[in-house]
Amino acid sequence: MVLQVKANGLIASLKQIKAEGFTGITDFDGITDRQQPLQYSFAFKQGEVTYAGKRIPSPLEFADWMRKRMKLKHLESTLKIVSTRTKNEDSLRELVEFIARFGLVRWEDLEAAMQMEIATIIECVSPYSGTLVERTHSEFDLSYGENHRGLDLAKIEEVFIGRQQMWRKLAPQISLNTIPIIRLEEAANISENILPHLNKWASGKFKLSEIAGGCGEDPLQLAQAYLRWSQDKWIHLRNSNETGEINSSKATATDTRPIILSVDDSKIVQVSIRKAVGDLYNVQFASNAMDALHILNAMPIALLLLDVTMPDIDGLELCRTIRNIGKFKTLPIVMVTAKDGLIDKMRGQFAGSTHYLNKPVDREKLLPVLEKYIVKAVAH
Repeated sequence: MVLQVKANGLIASLKQIKAEGFTGITDFDGITDRQQPLQYSFAFKQGEVTYAGKRIPSPLEFADWMRKRMKLKHLESTLKIVSTRTKNEDSLRELVEFIARFGLVRWEDLEAAMQMEIATIIECVSPYSGTLVERTHSEFDLSYGENHRGLDLAKIEEVFIGRQQMWRKLAPQISLNTIPIIRLEEAANISENILPHLNKWASGKFKLSEIAGGCGEDPLQLAQAYLRWSQDKWIHLRNSNETGEINSSKATATDTRPIILSVDDSKIVQVSIRKAVGDLYNVQFASNAMDALHILNAMPIALLLLDVTMPDIDGLELCRTIRNIGKFKTLPIVMVTAKDGLIDKMRGQFAGSTHYLNKPVDREKLLPVLEKYIVKAVAH
């Protein structure tokens, strides 16, 4: 079986599979508007959907999904008992039956959780076209209730429609296509338990739908959280069709402070540097080599703080590249690294660095270096 799925036509395709009474697994393959692959698997029992996810899970993976989605307690200890009593270790149905028998989950609660999961996946997939292809020689025995039924597609569609209504209430402030960007100047005020999440995901690279998929969260609940954080001025929300980068530390014509460029892909490091010396220096940031070179050529940088470890070009290679550009021969370059060894310092010196600092970088450690080298740079 191969079905061509039109944009906003996934539910119609699922209804067609239901009418055919199909039992087995189909894989959806599509491409997003950012040319990223979009892949999900759907399992069916006599035409009714029983599961949807990034891939077909093992029994233990499905149990972990249940624990997270349904906030089940004491599941780990129960699984140890279950593993000694199941006849077929590959059977999801047998695993869930044991968990239900121990009273940790009710069938109706599991159905509701899976209906929500499938509706959420339909929500993320529906804007795109693709294909549903039957997987050959596949088995997936998950079913629900005492009568081993599948899920009611009409109820899944009802959940999907309800979620669409909620999204419309959130528009235009936020949508699945919104790109959140952390506000560095407010990072000192961000809650410590939220900052790591924003550091990883609110980099300006990911849409809300991609963030939800990456961290396994309900995109609608995540959207409501991001709206609160936007109202708290922790993040900026940008539509994916907007162009240009958001740089909260953009220099102004009236700012006469010496400009420092910090090149580091960690927002936490950037926040710590701003907190350390942002009152005395105009601190600019870049997360990769290309952005760093662009800023170096566009602004009168007085000193460069350069992380040794970066995702595209490492700091040592970037340092050598900068030194080979005539106008940057005397630019103070301070290498920043978590390593503290003689060999690493020598490598930095050979690459052309002026000084070497170990993480974590604080005011007491950084300020004397800036005062020493920026004064010399200005005098030169």
